[in-house]
Amino acid sequence: MRFIIGSFILAAILFGRATLFAQTDSFALRPADTVVFYGDSITEQRLYTMVTELYTVTRYPKLNVKFVHSGWGGDRVTGGGGGPVDLRLQRDVWSITQP
Repeated sequence: MRFIIGSFILAAILFGRATLFAQTDSFALRPADTVVFYGDSITEQRLYTMVTELYTVTRYPKLNVKFVHSGWGGDRVTGGGGGPVDLRLQRDVWSITQP
């Protein structure tokens, strides 16, 4: 539960910061960027990730940012249900973000 609350607090801070940047056109994402949400079951639930995606696509529709949700329940830094960390990174992050 503590991690979920922490995630929402982090999301609120990022949104507050993005709102400030939105007023000055200095948003951190650039056209055609890819955002990968990589993590465990909290990421797999797509709660904060969908809020982040929705915020971005509704306020910056011309950015054409791609969002990839790559959460895997039970995953940890040392590996987990999705395999060892090097396999997960290759399969779920690098292969998606490489042109």
